[in-house]
Amino acid sequence: MKSNQRLANWLIFLITVIAGMMLAIQFQSHAEPGTGESRDMILTLRNQIQDERRKHQELRNEIFKYQMLKNQYERASNDEEEISDVMYREMEEARRQAGLTTMEGPGLILLIDVPQYRREINASQARQEVYQKLLDNDVRALVDELYGNGAKAISINDYRLLVYSTIRKVGNSIQVNTHPVALPFEIRIIGDADTLLAALQVSDIPNVFREIGLEITPEKKERVIVPPYQEKQNIQYMKRLKESE
Repeated sequence: MKSNQRLANWLIFLITVIAGMMLAIQFQSHAEPGTGESRDMILTLRNQIQDERRKHQELRNEIFKYQMLKNQYERASNDEEEISDVMYREMEEARRQAGLTTMEGPGLILLIDVPQYRREINASQARQEVYQKLLDNDVRALVDELYGNGAKAISINDYRLLVYSTIRKVGNSIQVNTHPVALPFEIRIIGDADTLLAALQVSDIPNVFREIGLEITPEKKERVIVPPYQEKQNIQYMKRLKESE
Protein backbone atom coordinates (compact mmCIF):
# COMPACT_ATOMS: atom_id res chain seq x y z
CA MET A 1 0.00 0.00 0.00
CA LYS A 2 2.80 2.38 0.92
CA SER A 3 4.62 1.56 -2.30
CA ASN A 4 1.50 2.41 -4.31
CA GLN A 5 1.14 5.69 -2.42
CA ARG A 6 4.82 6.50 -3.04
CA LEU A 7 4.39 5.75 -6.76
CA ALA A 8 1.31 7.97 -6.91
CA ASN A 9 3.24 10.80 -5.23
CA TRP A 10 6.05 10.45 -7.76
CA LEU A 11 3.58 10.53 -10.64
CA ILE A 12 1.91 13.67 -9.27
CA PHE A 13 5.33 15.30 -8.84
CA LEU A 14 6.35 14.36 -12.39
CA ILE A 15 3.10 15.66 -13.87
CA THR A 16 3.50 18.92 -11.95
CA VAL A 17 7.06 19.40 -13.27
CA ILE A 18 6.00 18.71 -16.87
CA ALA A 19 3.02 21.07 -16.55
CA GLY A 20 5.31 23.78 -15.17
CA MET A 21 7.75 23.35 -18.05
CA MET A 22 4.91 23.54 -20.59
CA LEU A 23 3.61 26.73 -19.00
CA ALA A 24 7.10 28.24 -19.06
CA ILE A 25 7.54 27.37 -22.72
CA GLN A 26 4.10 28.77 -23.55
CA PHE A 27 4.91 31.98 -21.69
CA GLN A 28 8.20 32.36 -23.57
CA SER A 29 6.52 31.72 -26.92
CA HIS A 30 4.04 34.53 -26.24
CA ALA A 31 6.65 36.94 -24.92
CA GLU A 32 7.67 39.95 -26.94
CA PRO A 33 10.08 39.16 -29.81
CA GLY A 34 13.75 39.81 -29.11
CA THR A 35 15.94 42.43 -30.63
CA GLY A 36 17.18 42.27 -34.21
CA GLU A 37 20.56 41.14 -32.94
CA SER A 38 19.08 38.19 -31.04
CA ARG A 39 16.99 37.21 -34.07
CA ASP A 40 20.10 37.28 -36.23
CA MET A 41 21.89 35.08 -33.69
CA ILE A 42 18.99 32.61 -33.67
CA LEU A 43 18.98 32.54 -37.48
CA THR A 44 22.75 31.95 -37.53
CA LEU A 45 22.47 29.11 -35.02
CA ARG A 46 19.59 27.59 -36.96
CA ASN A 47 21.62 27.68 -40.18
CA GLN A 48 24.58 26.09 -38.38
CA ILE A 49 22.33 23.32 -37.08
CA GLN A 50 21.00 22.72 -40.59
CA ASP A 51 24.56 22.58 -41.94
CA GLU A 52 25.56 20.06 -39.28
CA ARG A 53 22.49 17.96 -40.02
CA ARG A 54 23.35 18.01 -43.72
CA LYS A 55 26.95 16.98 -43.00
CA HIS A 56 25.69 14.23 -40.70
CA GLN A 57 23.43 12.92 -43.45
CA GLU A 58 26.26 13.08 -45.98
CA LEU A 59 28.47 11.04 -43.64
CA ARG A 60 25.69 8.50 -43.17
CA ASN A 61 25.37 8.25 -46.94
CA GLU A 62 29.13 7.72 -47.27
CA ILE A 63 29.09 4.99 -44.60
CA PHE A 64 26.19 3.28 -46.37
CA LYS A 65 27.97 3.51 -49.74
CA TYR A 66 31.18 1.94 -48.44
CA GLN A 67 29.23 -0.72 -46.56
CA MET A 68 27.51 -1.65 -49.83
CA LEU A 69 30.88 -1.72 -51.60
CA LYS A 70 32.31 -3.96 -48.87
CA ASN A 71 29.34 -6.30 -49.29
CA GLN A 72 29.93 -6.42 -53.04
CA TYR A 73 33.57 -7.38 -52.55
CA GLU A 74 32.61 -10.05 -50.05
CA ARG A 75 30.04 -11.55 -52.42
CA ALA A 76 32.54 -11.47 -55.28
CA SER A 77 35.48 -12.81 -53.26
CA ASN A 78 35.40 -16.20 -55.02
CA ASP A 79 34.85 -14.85 -58.52
CA GLU A 80 37.77 -12.97 -60.13
CA GLU A 81 35.64 -11.65 -63.00
CA GLU A 82 33.04 -10.25 -60.64
CA ILE A 83 35.77 -8.65 -58.50
CA SER A 84 37.13 -6.98 -61.65
CA ASP A 85 33.66 -5.64 -62.46
CA VAL A 86 33.26 -4.21 -58.94
CA MET A 87 36.70 -2.59 -59.10
CA TYR A 88 35.99 -1.14 -62.55
CA ARG A 89 32.70 0.38 -61.39
CA GLU A 90 34.42 1.85 -58.34
CA MET A 91 37.22 3.27 -60.50
CA GLU A 92 34.65 4.92 -62.79
CA GLU A 93 32.87 6.36 -59.75
CA ALA A 94 36.21 7.73 -58.47
CA ARG A 95 36.86 9.30 -61.89
CA ARG A 96 33.40 10.85 -61.84
CA GLN A 97 33.87 12.32 -58.37
CA ALA A 98 37.30 13.62 -59.39
CA GLY A 99 35.70 15.51 -62.28
CA LEU A 100 37.48 13.52 -64.99
CA THR A 101 34.29 12.48 -66.79
CA THR A 102 31.40 14.36 -68.36
CA MET A 103 28.59 14.79 -65.84
CA GLU A 104 24.89 15.09 -66.67
CA GLY A 105 21.87 15.87 -64.54
CA PRO A 106 19.22 18.43 -63.67
CA GLY A 107 20.38 21.86 -62.63
CA LEU A 108 20.87 25.46 -63.68
CA ILE A 109 22.52 27.48 -66.40
CA LEU A 110 23.49 31.02 -65.35
CA LEU A 111 24.17 33.56 -68.08
CA ILE A 112 26.17 36.56 -66.85
CA ASP A 113 26.27 39.50 -69.25
CA VAL A 114 25.63 43.21 -69.60
CA PRO A 115 21.93 44.19 -69.83
CA GLN A 116 20.21 43.79 -73.18
CA TYR A 117 19.79 47.54 -73.78
CA ARG A 118 23.59 47.95 -73.55
CA ARG A 119 24.15 45.00 -75.87
CA GLU A 120 21.86 46.60 -78.44
CA ILE A 121 23.88 49.84 -78.39
CA ASN A 122 27.42 48.45 -78.40
CA ALA A 123 27.85 45.01 -76.83
CA SER A 124 31.62 44.82 -77.28
CA GLN A 125 32.32 48.20 -75.67
CA ALA A 126 29.86 47.61 -72.82
CA ARG A 127 31.39 44.24 -71.99
CA GLN A 128 34.90 45.66 -72.09
CA GLU A 129 34.01 48.48 -69.68
CA VAL A 130 32.30 46.15 -67.20
CA TYR A 131 34.93 43.43 -67.51
CA GLN A 132 37.60 45.77 -66.15
CA LYS A 133 35.54 46.31 -62.97
CA LEU A 134 34.91 42.61 -62.37
CA LEU A 135 37.08 40.99 -59.69
CA ASP A 136 38.08 37.37 -59.32
CA ASN A 137 36.65 37.52 -55.78
CA ASP A 138 33.21 38.28 -57.27
CA VAL A 139 33.30 35.15 -59.40
CA ARG A 140 34.74 33.06 -56.56
CA ALA A 141 31.99 34.22 -54.19
CA LEU A 142 29.37 33.08 -56.69
CA VAL A 143 31.04 29.68 -57.11
CA ASP A 144 31.39 29.23 -53.33
CA GLU A 145 27.70 30.06 -52.85
CA LEU A 146 26.74 27.42 -55.42
CA TYR A 147 28.97 24.73 -53.92
CA GLY A 148 27.78 25.63 -50.44
CA ASN A 149 24.19 24.94 -51.49
CA GLY A 150 24.63 21.54 -53.05
CA ALA A 151 26.14 22.07 -56.51
CA LYS A 152 27.62 18.75 -57.64
CA ALA A 153 29.48 20.03 -60.69
CA ILE A 154 30.21 23.49 -62.12
CA SER A 155 31.81 24.79 -65.30
CA ILE A 156 32.49 28.34 -66.48
CA ASN A 157 32.56 28.76 -70.26
CA ASP A 158 33.20 24.99 -70.55
CA TYR A 159 36.09 24.96 -68.04
CA ARG A 160 35.28 22.45 -65.30
CA LEU A 161 35.88 23.57 -61.73
CA LEU A 162 37.41 21.24 -59.17
CA VAL A 163 38.60 21.71 -55.59
CA TYR A 164 42.02 22.86 -56.80
CA SER A 165 40.76 25.00 -59.70
CA THR A 166 41.96 28.59 -59.81
CA ILE A 167 39.98 31.75 -60.55
CA ARG A 168 42.32 34.73 -60.83
CA LYS A 169 42.40 38.19 -62.29
CA VAL A 170 45.56 38.69 -64.32
CA GLY A 171 45.76 42.23 -65.65
CA ASN A 172 42.25 42.95 -66.92
CA SER A 173 41.51 39.29 -67.60
CA ILE A 174 39.63 36.77 -65.46
CA GLN A 175 41.30 33.37 -65.77
CA VAL A 176 39.76 30.00 -64.93
CA ASN A 177 42.27 27.15 -64.68
CA THR A 178 44.82 29.60 -66.22
CA HIS A 179 42.56 30.14 -69.28
CA PRO A 180 41.13 33.63 -69.95
CA VAL A 181 37.33 33.70 -69.99
CA ALA A 182 35.40 36.51 -71.63
CA LEU A 183 31.90 37.85 -71.20
CA PRO A 184 29.27 36.56 -71.46
CA PHE A 185 29.87 33.86 -68.83
CA GLU A 186 27.89 30.67 -69.15
CA ILE A 187 27.98 28.84 -65.82
CA ARG A 188 26.61 25.30 -65.89
CA ILE A 189 25.62 23.79 -62.54
CA ILE A 190 24.31 20.34 -61.70
CA GLY A 191 22.24 20.29 -58.53
CA ASP A 192 18.82 21.09 -57.13
CA ALA A 193 17.78 24.13 -59.17
CA ASP A 194 15.23 25.42 -56.64
CA THR A 195 17.71 25.25 -53.75
CA LEU A 196 20.45 26.94 -55.78
CA LEU A 197 18.14 29.71 -56.99
CA ALA A 198 16.78 30.36 -53.51
CA ALA A 199 20.32 30.63 -52.13
CA LEU A 200 21.33 33.12 -54.81
CA GLN A 201 18.22 35.24 -54.30
CA VAL A 202 18.80 35.70 -50.56
CA SER A 203 22.53 36.35 -51.01
CA ASP A 204 24.10 39.69 -51.90
CA ILE A 205 25.78 38.29 -55.01
CA PRO A 206 23.20 39.48 -57.61
CA ASN A 207 23.46 43.01 -56.16
CA VAL A 208 27.27 42.95 -56.38
CA PHE A 209 27.14 41.97 -60.06
CA ARG A 210 24.36 44.51 -60.71
CA GLU A 211 26.48 47.32 -59.24
CA ILE A 212 29.28 46.35 -61.61
CA GLY A 213 26.86 46.45 -64.54
CA LEU A 214 26.13 42.75 -65.03
CA GLU A 215 22.93 40.72 -64.95
CA ILE A 216 22.65 37.11 -63.79
CA THR A 217 19.97 35.31 -65.81
CA PRO A 218 19.12 31.83 -64.47
CA GLU A 219 17.50 29.03 -66.46
CA LYS A 220 16.35 25.75 -64.95
CA LYS A 221 17.20 22.67 -66.99
CA GLU A 222 16.20 19.03 -66.70
CA ARG A 223 19.48 18.09 -68.38
CA VAL A 224 22.69 20.03 -67.85
CA ILE A 225 25.97 18.74 -69.31
CA VAL A 226 29.18 19.71 -67.51
CA PRO A 227 32.39 18.80 -69.37
CA PRO A 228 35.29 16.95 -67.70
CA TYR A 229 38.36 18.63 -66.25
CA GLN A 230 40.86 18.84 -69.12
CA GLU A 231 43.99 20.13 -67.43
CA LYS A 232 47.00 17.95 -66.77
CA GLN A 233 47.15 17.00 -63.10
CA ASN A 234 50.53 17.05 -61.37
CA ILE A 235 50.94 14.09 -59.02
CA GLN A 236 53.90 14.79 -56.75
CA TYR A 237 53.86 12.10 -54.10
CA MET A 238 53.01 8.91 -56.02
CA LYS A 239 55.09 6.77 -58.31
CA ARG A 240 54.48 3.59 -60.24
CA LEU A 241 55.78 0.48 -58.48
CA LYS A 242 58.04 -1.85 -60.36
CA GLU A 243 56.90 -5.46 -60.63
CA SER A 244 59.76 -6.57 -58.36
CA GLU A 245 58.45 -4.24 -55.63
